[in-house]
Amino acid sequence: MEELDSVFWIRINGVFYGKTIEEIAYFKSMWPWVKMVAVDEEFCFWESLAQVQKRIEKQSQDFIRVSRRYYINVCYVKDCTSKEIRMMDGTVISVNRKNMEYFREKVHENNE
Repeated sequence: MEELDSVFWIRINGVFYGKTIEEIAYFKSMWPWVKMVAVDEEFCFWESLAQVQKRIEKQSQDFIRVSRRYYINVCYVKDCTSKEIRMMDGTVISVNRKNMEYFREKVHENNE
């Protein structure tokens, strides 16, 4: 049962798809859709980013909301500057100062 607990389920056109949390790099809000980017594939589904965040928080501590549009898995961050986060797939996310401070605190906590 532990394996099923680490799966994030979505429904697209009445079909359920599951992706393990560890394989998900980030979620991007494209209101009213959310794009889920995983290691080997992407899905767009109808849900708010806030709803996605609530569901993921019950399953993983590796995700952080870095902007209104992005909810990322810190394990897939390649590098960052004072204003941007670069994901492993090359996506660059602009982040304001307050969210960058929160991001750095969260990464520090996860590394302890």
